Amino acid sequence: MIITRSQRSSRHKPTATGIVPRGARSRGRRGGTREMRREDSPVTLQISTDISSSSQAEVCPTQAEVQPTQAEVQPTRADIEASTVATRARKRTRGPNRCIALNDRQDRIVIEYNEYNQPIGQSERLLSSYLGIIARDGQKTPINYADWRRIPMEMKEEMWEVVQLKFDIDDRAKKWVFNGISHSWRNWKSELKRKYYDPFPTVEEQLQHCPNRVDRQQWVSLVEFWGSQEGVERSKRNTENRAKQTMNHTAGTRSFARIREEERARNPNGQAPDRIEVFRLTHTRRDGQPVDQAAEDALRQLNERMSQQPESSQSSTARNDIFTQVMGEDRRGRVRTFGLGVAPSDIYGPRLSAPEARRMAEAERAMRIESEQSVVALKEQMDQMKTRMSRIETLLHRFTESESVQPSSSSEHVGFRCSSR
Repeated sequence: MIITRSQRSSRHKPTATGIVPRGARSRGRRGGTREMRREDSPVTLQISTDISSSSQAEVCPTQAEVQPTQAEVQPTRADIEASTVATRARKRTRGPNRCIALNDRQDRIVIEYNEYNQPIGQSERLLSSYLGIIARDGQKTPINYADWRRIPMEMKEEMWEVVQLKFDIDDRAKKWVFNGISHSWRNWKSELKRKYYDPFPTVEEQLQHCPNRVDRQQWVSLVEFWGSQEGVERSKRNTENRAKQTMNHTAGTRSFARIREEERARNPNGQAPDRIEVFRLTHTRRDGQPVDQAAEDALRQLNERMSQQPESSQSSTARNDIFTQVMGEDRRGRVRTFGLGVAPSDIYGPRLSAPEARRMAEAERAMRIESEQSVVALKEQMDQMKTRMSRIETLLHRFTESESVQPSSSSEHVGFRCSSR
């Protein structure tokens, strides 16, 4: 039987099993068509049996060829695992922080401060997030500067003005704001280097993988610096310094200043926690276990040293000395457990310059020599006084003896005169 053009263009097309409506066709994976049988479509046409088996196979597939096998229907374990991996790879991530909560606000957020001019409270969290957005904005904070200190002060003043547009903040927190932007800016550059620079060995590949959020010219300048001798040496030095930081904390997004203020509010007498208490709070989990081995060793040493001191002598100064003995001296410009923006001068007073320190040392040395000389003079005076006292005691002893001898001798003389009469 020959299928004519009119039969091909008819509304229902014949198959080996019956008539399949036009809407029952579906596209295959490679663009071909595959005929599907619908149960609600009755068979109305039978193909003549005159056609040979070979020609019938050429015209339309058999029932076995149309129906998929059991192996094709049931996916294997490898297919399930591959599908799971693909699903995880397409999983939607959080994405960059955009501080959507600030976009709809018309008023400025009021900032609270502590005694060290650090922002605290719930507004501090929004402020910190907003500073991170500014640090990642190449127009406001370019990344093609090798160091934060090299960024012109005019740009930093513009950053400060942008912050003031969203927050009711005064100049006493300006230092803290700049420290926050600088910290987020360095972390942003470190993340870019780890994701888009280190994985690629050649400069061409590094330049080709410019992130979407980074200006192209700034990226070229940054790649050039990272490949220079100064950039390589700085990266090596930073890696060595980071390897020395073996202790993590559990503060999360909360600042140390906020934690101190929360603990002050919980304290009945309104006293802020000392450095040992803040360290324990920020280096232990909710179950009270240390966050890592380094924190466990430090807490054990702190407990041992505090147990050796009587409770009556555990003042804030003594506990601070114990903390310094265990953790070591603070780095220049920072104080442990106090967070960003607090310098040693804010806690212990202003730091003297080198000439002032020399003058003070010389004055202390002169006072010590003078005091030593005074002590020597006092000792000489005491020796002289002891000598005089010894002489006086000797004279008194002699006088006492002479007084005791004189009455007896006079009585004997009187008796002699009486006997002579």
